[in-house]
Amino acid sequence: MNKSAMKVVLLILAAFQLFACSNSSVEEPKEKPMAKVGSSYLYPSELEYQFEKLVGNSAALIDQSVVRERIRDSLVLSKQMAQKALSNMTEQEKQQLELQVSQYKDEILAKHYINEFVSVEVPSPKAVDQYYQKNLHKFGGGKYVSMMEFMFKGTCAMNVDKNSLYGSEEDVLAMLNKAKCQYSIKRIEKPMAALSENSSVDSLKTGMFKLKPSSSQIKALYIKAITKKPARPLSEVVPSIRKILAPVYLKKALKKERLALSQELEVEFFE
Repeated sequence: MNKSAMKVVLLILAAFQLFACSNSSVEEPKEKPMAKVGSSYLYPSELEYQFEKLVGNSAALIDQSVVRERIRDSLVLSKQMAQKALSNMTEQEKQQLELQVSQYKDEILAKHYINEFVSVEVPSPKAVDQYYQKNLHKFGGGKYVSMMEFMFKGTCAMNVDKNSLYGSEEDVLAMLNKAKCQYSIKRIEKPMAALSENSSVDSLKTGMFKLKPSSSQIKALYIKAITKKPARPLSEVVPSIRKILAPVYLKKALKKERLALSQELEVEFFE
């Protein structure tokens, strides 16, 4: 059992112990227990649930008796730790535990409701195509900018000839050497779309040398080339696009469902 699963099991078991201890009348077992662990019981249904959850369709490929024994031992250990943890909790910690379990239960029920009752539209071919055309760079296509990023020592770059801000790579290097600049160069290639947030895409042209003064260091970008690359075919990326768009469509469906539920189940907020 992995750490996340163990954490959930401990949370639920500790909450169950808390619930049992807070009720004066102990409910009769609904099934024959397979073991008694301290003040609680381990039931076959618990073992079966964990077995199906962890093994699933691979049951035929494993030694089930060995796996069931390991799961049983893990559940026993979980119940032991849950009881010990609960006995050491303060009242405030117990209240916090009840809150966690309550919210966890609500999350499970909400997911169940979404899966069973909420109808989520599948992105249409038109929506998929529109996303594809607007985001070609995410699929290896679109315009790409090959740049040289200069990082200068000192302020010599501020003295370059302002009339020589366009030219070949050799012209730029000669201009900087004439200004006796010391610098390092980093060669970069980025999608044009990725630069839209920081610069005007329409203004980027091959041969441009653009200073980028900052409070810490003067930098400059030289646009060496702008090339257009083909994206992966739409037919290959349709599943990926639908997966990307799924949260958007789920959000729309939940908004519609919220309105319907609000009419059926009134909500009243208290100050």
